[in-house]
Amino acid sequence: EEMARGIFLKGYQWPFDPGKLGRGGSSLIDLAVFVDKRKGRRVFLDFRRNPAALGEGAILERQDGETRSYLERSGAAQHTPIARLRHMNPLAYELYLNNGIDLSEEMLEIAVCAQHNNGGLKVNLWWESDLKHFFPVGEAAGTLGVHRPGGSALNSTQVGGTRAAQFISANYGEAPLPVKEFLEIAARPLARVAARIQKILTCPTETRDLETRELEAKELAMGERGRKLMDSCGAFIRPAKKVRKAAEATRRALASLEERSRARDMKELLAALIERDVLLTRYAYLSAIGEYIAQGGRSRGSSLVCGEEGLDKEDLDIENCASAGIPVSLDGGKFADRICEVRLESDGDGLPVCRFKWKKVRPLPTDREDWFENVYNAWLRGEVIR
Repeated sequence: EEMARGIFLKGYQWPFDPGKLGRGGSSLIDLAVFVDKRKGRRVFLDFRRNPAALGEGAILERQDGETRSYLERSGAAQHTPIARLRHMNPLAYELYLNNGIDLSEEMLEIAVCAQHNNGGLKVNLWWESDLKHFFPVGEAAGTLGVHRPGGSALNSTQVGGTRAAQFISANYGEAPLPVKEFLEIAARPLARVAARIQKILTCPTETRDLETRELEAKELAMGERGRKLMDSCGAFIRPAKKVRKAAEATRRALASLEERSRARDMKELLAALIERDVLLTRYAYLSAIGEYIAQGGRSRGSSLVCGEEGLDKEDLDIENCASAGIPVSLDGGKFADRICEVRLESDGDGLPVCRFKWKKVRPLPTDREDWFENVYNAWLRGEVIR
């Protein structure tokens, strides 16, 4: 019955949450899936029948508390999971059906996946980045926070897009720079990019053939090895030692990228530049995760900070995390008033290194000096959007 409760609650408590790892908690489902996948097993959702503990037929009378309230408010008292799904979210059923998967006839293979980006690029109140005239909007901007209610990503995108448009319209109406002046300003950064490309094109390492170089690039950046590296320490389970080692390995790969192999055509050059972007992003995120842990950060949001090595036991009693030796130490809001800004720089040897600055979050406005005539006149004078 506790398992069934956890499965039902998982329907809308869908992100992993270390605060929901107690008995009957919905995030025990994530750990159960994680453990079985680590053992090489395949895990499936089966919408054709109810969990064994519930049996067939009516289910509401066998539920209580939050689970029953959820089902009642959703009008989901149907006897089978597929009937409940088609009532609550018919578009989800249609989406899979249109891709050749009929959930009324077959099971759906699952895994615990990293989905949302709750970090992002630094923006100001008008969604403008440190790079003038560049406005990251949506999940590209670091505006979403650690705990976010459903729909807030869409809301943030709409608000950010509106405010960016307002600011651009009010402040950036001047004509573009003359071509000559633009080229003079752009010459230095373009020269750096050209020099990087030249190093890749003229790298003396010519002994490895295309297949070998492509394999190495995939392993280091976008392939199975890279994905497993991030899965092991940058997804919902974050062991301190593995995070540090992965960040340093990524830093070394990034530093040696231009000397590792020679690009013989545009396809190989493009692959090398994409690999550089992937490594930069991975290094920044792993460094930020490591910095949070080093400052005493504990489990919060959708991440489990679990010691140096992580969940190193092959068999875990996920019915009770404490008895299984899974350290669930919650942050308790310690870092709720701070945000970590990460900046990529070069160290004394010219190698990439991340620098950190912890800042207070912007406070919600509390002054009530927003008398209509005052605000309206300030708007007319162009004093609001600036």
